[in-house]
Amino acid sequence: MNIVITAPFEPEQLDTLKKDHSVTFLPQKEGVPLRTETELHKLLLETQAEIFVCESDKVTEQVLDGLTRLKMLCVCRAGLNGVDVAACTKRKIAVTNTAGRNAGAVADMAVAMFVSVARYMSVGERALREGTWDNDLYYRLRGIELSEHVAAFIGFGAVPRALAKRLLAFDMRLIGYDPFVTAEEMAEHGVRKVDLETAFREGDFVSNHLPSMAETKGLIDKKLIGLMKPTAYFVNTARAATVCDEDIISALREHKIAGGAFDVFNTEPLPLDSPFLALDNVVLTPHLCGASLAVVKNHSRMVAEDIALFAAGKRPVRLANKEVL
Repeated sequence: MNIVITAPFEPEQLDTLKKDHSVTFLPQKEGVPLRTETELHKLLLETQAEIFVCESDKVTEQVLDGLTRLKMLCVCRAGLNGVDVAACTKRKIAVTNTAGRNAGAVADMAVAMFVSVARYMSVGERALREGTWDNDLYYRLRGIELSEHVAAFIGFGAVPRALAKRLLAFDMRLIGYDPFVTAEEMAEHGVRKVDLETAFREGDFVSNHLPSMAETKGLIDKKLIGLMKPTAYFVNTARAATVCDEDIISALREHKIAGGAFDVFNTEPLPLDSPFLALDNVVLTPHLCGASLAVVKNHSRMVAEDIALFAAGKRPVRLANKEVL
């Protein structure tokens, strides 16, 4: 089959695909704007693409029009924003994603955020850099240990499952909310299933893992944040749109909760006048949680596996629009 790849891809998996398929590898270069709809359509038309593997390309109705040979679209990320899945489904094009490709990377960073915000690591570093380290700093910056405290997962997909494994090693108690995951499945990961309000009420660390969709936009608001303990921390390594900025900033500014850690923001890059930057009880990172060298290796393996299944006439493991097969 003719495969066109514009995503970064591991050489070993690329060589595996080349053994059975004709592969055109044109990875998107850093700092270079994405192809326009017209340019992307032309590329896929001229290469007679039957399978297209992308990461950031916008695959719209305009791109798809007239691509009668295209049968499969593999997206090298979890989210399918920027991909017109309905238009693909209408054309019987199978769409796959690579949910979980960076689960380990994000989970590692989440642990770092838990420790950093609870032990005042960024505050301590500022004291060092600004020359304000005094004899009382040790006592002012005494924080809590993770052991025996409660981590509450809001959403229980690939990342919180990886995070649960790590936090159990810290002797944390784990609870989770996800209407689509059974209590039995959560229990397999050492997590007790609770309702949404209980998760916010009981968590010492409330860790957001909700996907961005119409039903979750702004879901974490003043009402839920108001249930949190004054000693609790809120951590967001998932999607900024699921949290009401005004409400979480207000709670942090007024110290209604102990602190927060954020890797994602509704406006990125974060403007220098953002109220997040004025807070003294937060850890902020510039959307780096998934930035691991292993991510390309992981999504390449996932895509290669699904292409092999599709080429053999079988359903891909990560098929997003199951109605096409």
